Amino acid sequence: MKKVLFVYILVLISIFSQTNIFKLSNSNTIQELIDSANPGDTIYLTNPEYSECILINKPITLIGKGIEQTTITGDTLKPTITIRSNNVAIKNLTIAAKIKSTWRGGYCDGIPTNGIEIFDSQNIFLDSLSVYGGEDISEAFSVSGGIALLVENTQNIKILNSIIKGVKSKEMGIYRCGINGGEGIKIINSVSLKIFNCTATGRQGGNADSRSSGLGKAGYGGNALSLLTSREIEINNSHFIGGAGGKSGCYSLSPITDAFQAKAGDGAYCNESKVSFINTILEGGDAFVCNLEVQNVPNTLGGNGITVTNNSEIIFDGGNLIRGLSSEDANGGLFYADFTSTIEFNNFDPDILSVPYILTQSYPNPFNLVTIIRYSIHKQNFITLKVYDLLGREVATPVNEEKPSGIYETEFNGVDLPSGVYFYRLQAAGFVETKKMILLR
Repeated sequence: MKKVLFVYILVLISIFSQTNIFKLSNSNTIQELIDSANPGDTIYLTNPEYSECILINKPITLIGKGIEQTTITGDTLKPTITIRSNNVAIKNLTIAAKIKSTWRGGYCDGIPTNGIEIFDSQNIFLDSLSVYGGEDISEAFSVSGGIALLVENTQNIKILNSIIKGVKSKEMGIYRCGINGGEGIKIINSVSLKIFNCTATGRQGGNADSRSSGLGKAGYGGNALSLLTSREIEINNSHFIGGAGGKSGCYSLSPITDAFQAKAGDGAYCNESKVSFINTILEGGDAFVCNLEVQNVPNTLGGNGITVTNNSEIIFDGGNLIRGLSSEDANGGLFYADFTSTIEFNNFDPDILSVPYILTQSYPNPFNLVTIIRYSIHKQNFITLKVYDLLGREVATPVNEEKPSGIYETEFNGVDLPSGVYFYRLQAAGFVETKKMILLR
């Protein structure tokens, strides 16, 4: 009798613990499936585009077909995805906040619209995402560009193989003041976070002139990474680029004298935080310089590679710091640390001219037919990306053209190739780097 009862209990546990797999049909919204799902269920998004804001308040997995194949765009002035649950995974998606434009009663209503917000959660896994904050395009008083990824009061989060971008602020509101650019990643009061093989950028601050008020205040560039009162942070094989500062007093209709120009964003800003950077590049944003002959328009600082304040502890192990540039007297610093904080360098090269190009490991690797190759370009140049087999024979040339500075990714399809080891090589202006990838069919 005891044996029969034990088997019956095991059957019940099996029935009630099994997870379901949902595929979203045209008649369902993502939120409807989340609301009807059980903890631990997986939802596959099969359509190329969705327009809704979703709340994830239970442990689920959300999977798209790929960052170039599945996009969720917010349909209201809310974060596109809000997570308030433990044990959530999101993979293979592009997530974009709604472009903001609200006008009521003579003022612009609302706050910056963010791409993903995560609050009061544990065990969050984000993989192979492109995430964008929302942009303010209202016609009057303005707010800053949205944050791409905001994390607060969260423990144990992993962010892998992703591109995360704040959004440029609008040019000017009625008072002709530029507004601050959006931040890439902002982490507040969180513990145990790992970022691997990611690129994050803050965005440009808005420009300004004095056609109405004479204030002439440009927007600050957004930080690529902001860490506030957080600890046990490990960042590996990633690239962070601060947003450029906005222009002040440079409009020919009404140039300003004695204008104020804002600072560009930092590669990383750390306040009361403990962080370890491994093989990571931190690059301050450029500060724009007025190209008109206007008196007393200052060429202000570019962004720092990293700014460290308020009892922060930072360890660098490999990688580079790059200061923000604008002119000889307007460079940002490689790093700034106040007297309460410490920075330890291990095999780290604080060199302004270092590593103008970055080639990251393809993902997934090994791969079945399709993989994504990401690379960063610090200066405009002719770029060649070629793929070779194990015998050194060229089998593909995914990129062969001149490109401006920026962050790029290209899809490599091995449908016509046999399984095996392949090498991809990036070449530009004397820079050459090769990495290995494995095709498994």
